[in-house]
Amino acid sequence: MDCAFVTGATGFVGSTLVDDLLKKGLKVKCAVRKTSNLRWLEGKDVETDIVDLMNPDDIARAMEGCHYVFHLAGTLFAGSEKEYIEGNIQSAGYMIEASLRYKESIKRFVYVSTIIAAGASSTGIPMRETDPCDPFSWYGKSKYEAERYILGFRDQLPVTVIRPGAVYGPRDYAMFASFKLSRTGINIILGERNKMGSVIHVHDLASGIAAAALSDNAIGEVYFMAHEKPMRQEEFGETVIKAMGKTSIDIVIPYFILKIASSLSEIYSKISGSKPIFNHQKLLELREPFIVCSSEKAKRDFGFSASIPLDEGVKSTLQWYRDNKWL
Repeated sequence: MDCAFVTGATGFVGSTLVDDLLKKGLKVKCAVRKTSNLRWLEGKDVETDIVDLMNPDDIARAMEGCHYVFHLAGTLFAGSEKEYIEGNIQSAGYMIEASLRYKESIKRFVYVSTIIAAGASSTGIPMRETDPCDPFSWYGKSKYEAERYILGFRDQLPVTVIRPGAVYGPRDYAMFASFKLSRTGINIILGERNKMGSVIHVHDLASGIAAAALSDNAIGEVYFMAHEKPMRQEEFGETVIKAMGKTSIDIVIPYFILKIASSLSEIYSKISGSKPIFNHQKLLELREPFIVCSSEKAKRDFGFSASIPLDEGVKSTLQWYRDNKWL
């Protein structure tokens, strides 16, 4: 039986990928931290191993006997560019270093990046993999550089890079705040109306990641993954509020207030020693009007399809939050 080694397996996307891999009949080994919350892995036929992802020897020890490597762990929130470099670029380098020790047996190394690594569309036309990349934030730049590093080894390892759009679905904390607020009927719009973004339900993404890993066509390639229909920024809140049976009340928060909020968040994070969830770097992402992509290449190469429409995905996510007593 083939074995998959998954980093970031305790997270929202990673744990959903683990579920998909198990359904496909793979043995799964999950790299975790000492402090990781294992609730999404409990009761499942998986092996967990405490691994230092900044130590290639430790990674190689845990990875031994695995045939597929899925690298999802990384740094999403940080207070400095240095932290993004360490958490995304250096960690990717250590993963490659460890994987090269088993290059004769590894069938695929999959790196899950982000649409932000490519930047944004200047025209509103969905970005394609052949378009030049121009990331605008520390996070996006670090993920793009990690992509470049990994792809530099495609003559030695069968690598594949996945760039998902904004991900939502069960187990997600980031979008949960939107669901909580939606109980009031208030729909917060950040910056301005009608900004467009590509989104994907986590179940579609997990299925797509696994499909790419199992396809020979995907070796050495980069793929965007998102629903074919981009979403207006305010559309997500509207859909959640509608699913709750309420009427939407739009409130637009202008950029100058967001700038003040990002500065206050940075000050608080320095005082408290916490990671800033909202800072000037995230504000750069919010200012882009078109963070949209096309998944046509993934559809062509291995039949990828983000089949869950926004309204159905929101309803099922809302139900999951309720079933699990989050709402």
